[in-house]
Amino acid sequence: MRGTRTLACTVTAALFAGACSEDLNPKGPFVESLVVFAVLSPGQAEHIVRVTTTYNPPGFDPLEHLTSNQVANATVILQVGSTVTILRDTTFPRPDAGRYQDSIRAYVYSAPTIERGSAYMLSVSAPGYNTVTATTTPPSSGILELDVRSRTALISPDVGQEYILVYATPPRNAEGHMVRVFLEYEVATQNPGVILREEIPTEIGDYKDCSTYTATYPKIRRRQNVTGRELWSFPHENYLRTILRVLDRHKGEMVNFVRVTIVLVQAEEHLYKYYHVVGGFRDEFTIRVDEPNYTNVQGGLGVFGSFSTDSLFVQIPSSFPGITCP
Repeated sequence: MRGTRTLACTVTAALFAGACSEDLNPKGPFVESLVVFAVLSPGQAEHIVRVTTTYNPPGFDPLEHLTSNQVANATVILQVGSTVTILRDTTFPRPDAGRYQDSIRAYVYSAPTIERGSAYMLSVSAPGYNTVTATTTPPSSGILELDVRSRTALISPDVGQEYILVYATPPRNAEGHMVRVFLEYEVATQNPGVILREEIPTEIGDYKDCSTYTATYPKIRRRQNVTGRELWSFPHENYLRTILRVLDRHKGEMVNFVRVTIVLVQAEEHLYKYYHVVGGFRDEFTIRVDEPNYTNVQGGLGVFGSFSTDSLFVQIPSSFPGITCP
């Protein structure tokens, strides 16, 4: 018995000794593959598909890699129903040439409309790589409703209630959604007819006065009520502060307010999951050098997703002479 125990201790010590002699390498195994990024939106006439390849940096910092790894000779095909389109390639100037010096290469899908609720199938092939595929279905139309008293509060903000209440009913094929509220106006003395936008924040912090503060805006979230409406609320005083911030920014100019536009943004499954998985790991104290990943690209990496928007408009007076900073 004693001999058996001694042997076990010896084997355990040998295992630990062997493990400790190996250098720690936080990098996982490198897999060379195509990386595809594309997002379809019914509000756009042209849609961009980016095709690159994975890369293996010499050290542990991915920013050490200074080649963009764009694929210039790919064949990109998009199919919806029986319609098959081969995408044309093009280049765009790079706005920030700090890390990469070459132009942005992309493949363009031109379509006057995107069919909501229809499946779009993407296929990408390039010499030396396996063909990768992905599918997305742009969300169908959603429903926006504005509380009656909230409508009054937008038109007459000096007699408004505590919150502006918006009810959203996303379609069943939308995984995530978000409501955004915009104050639209024109500066007649500068750019007559040009409509400008200022978004209404959900929260205001570091408040100094009605034009000096930090703003937090809505974030996309998963649908919580599958069979009913989703409630989004915006503090009425944030609406007032937005009006006053616009007036302060254009002090001395003729500002004409036009309307309030409420926008329902709806993201399908893959775009929502990619956004939350890739952007959701926020442990600032981690020693990990990798990041979480999500992909719906079969045989490769990246994401092929889609989203749609629906809007509700409220006409408002061109000026609000009676409001003051709350």
